[in-house]
Amino acid sequence: MIIPLLELTIKNIALIEMLTIEWGPGLSVITGETGAGKSIIIGAIQFLLGGKSDKDLLRTGTQRGSVSLVYDVRGLGRVINVLDELELSATLDENNGLLVLSRELYASGRTVCKVAGEALPLNIYRRVTNQLIELHGQHGHHALLSESSHLMFLDELGGQRHKDNLANLSDAHRDMRGKQRELARLVTDAKERARHIDMYSFQLKELKDAKIIAGEETRLEAESQKARHQERIDTALRRAYALVAGTERSSGAMNSLRQASALMSSIASFDERYGSLASKLEVSAFELEDAVRELDSAREEAYIDQRAVDMIEARLEQLSKLGRKYGATTREMLEYMASLEKKLENAVSVEERGIELEAAISQSEGEYLRIAGLVSQERRAVADSFSHEMISQLRDLSMSAARFDVSIESIPGSNGDWAASGFDKVSFMFSANEGEPLKPLSQVASGGELSRVMLSLKTIEANKTGVPVLIFDEIDTGISGRAAQSVAEKLDTIARYTQVLCVTHLPQIAAMADNPYSVSKSIVDGKTLTSLRRLDGDAHIEEIARLISGADEGGGIGYAAELRKAAAARKSAAMLSSSA
Repeated sequence: MIIPLLELTIKNIALIEMLTIEWGPGLSVITGETGAGKSIIIGAIQFLLGGKSDKDLLRTGTQRGSVSLVYDVRGLGRVINVLDELELSATLDENNGLLVLSRELYASGRTVCKVAGEALPLNIYRRVTNQLIELHGQHGHHALLSESSHLMFLDELGGQRHKDNLANLSDAHRDMRGKQRELARLVTDAKERARHIDMYSFQLKELKDAKIIAGEETRLEAESQKARHQERIDTALRRAYALVAGTERSSGAMNSLRQASALMSSIASFDERYGSLASKLEVSAFELEDAVRELDSAREEAYIDQRAVDMIEARLEQLSKLGRKYGATTREMLEYMASLEKKLENAVSVEERGIELEAAISQSEGEYLRIAGLVSQERRAVADSFSHEMISQLRDLSMSAARFDVSIESIPGSNGDWAASGFDKVSFMFSANEGEPLKPLSQVASGGELSRVMLSLKTIEANKTGVPVLIFDEIDTGISGRAAQSVAEKLDTIARYTQVLCVTHLPQIAAMADNPYSVSKSIVDGKTLTSLRRLDGDAHIEEIARLISGADEGGGIGYAAELRKAAAARKSAAMLSSSA
């Protein structure tokens, strides 16, 4: 027998102050009075595996609680593969293949999940715990009664190719719905987009017709300024020219400089300085001559006729009007014009995108239908095998007349009805008695029958998934008599290749335990505490008797001993058979 789950420690959870359980191989069974705390242990395990957390789970008066386990993962390839992906497998070598998981709960409601001492996000943490323990709680019965969960049960039993196709189907559905939403937005926005196109087109035409040149307003402002002061400019230029170039009545500064230069040249032989002055005066005369030419040119260019002035003012007014709408400067207007061209291009391309989307959606729908067809075929193949396995399992549980089938109805319907899981409607059909027709499980199964159907399903699921630890909480609901013995024997059979933990009130299951435990509640120093102890020898027999006769343990001691003896004989026979 394998022993993957070695130890479970619960601290400050509900009525448990500190509890460490060392698990053994095979079938571990927990019994106890109603309200003693069996559900607390199961709740703690659910919390550890990544289930819902609630600060009310904390023991009263404490700030922090925790649940942890020690797990032997040697030989468990699927677990090791996940740890490899998370780069945590190196710790296994250091700990001889042992893996420690823990989850802490604080009074604030915050939780911390750790694998091998490393904190992980809850979704990543669950990737590890999903490979370690399969817990079937009382909610599982309700799931079986809901046909919406039957599809999920069936898909869990499919092989890797089926799971790959399911993933592909989900991707195809997401892709199709994404494109449909995008197209819907385009259609909804069509009127608004058309209005924008009209507005962008009008504004762009207005700016293009204006033939704007970057920075032209600066030049035009300067020209306007000159036009407004034309008389003053003309007067200044004429007087400056006359002073430098001279007039008919007087010689100008340029002639005076040349005369002065000639006088200095005439006496240059007497002193070098006179010659130097003559040269400087000559240079100044040449420079002044250039100034005279520029003054003459400026006089001619300074004149602006009234028609040109009117054109400048009109252009400035046009730019001012455009500036109030599109930008304070010509550069800003040109930038706005470029943005309009881009917006108009995008708006037009959206129309083209709508056409592309319609074609893409049609293609996506075809791909979805193709994959959905494959998934539907695979489901039918899985359902056929599953139905035969379920009938075999139910016969092992004293339901020899039971029949089980999976009804799959493929209803493609309209696009809006297509789901990420396809268009199959799956329903488990069941008949417990000879001559009775198959009907939906939710309509015909009693509590005891439902428990045995669930146990059969979980047995098949465990064989398929390879999860090494199974935990059953109240799998025996509604079961008694021969059916109870059959369930006990089934659990014992499962426990030969899978470690099983079961919470029960049935003496037959308690008698079959390889590792019997009893939960009890006591008051210590004014505090109510839940504790767990392993039952050995007489204590085990006494607990079985209590389950048989209630508080009067003595009344059931004999039958309890017989149950225990029969269980031991069955286990011995199985051991001899496996070693033969």
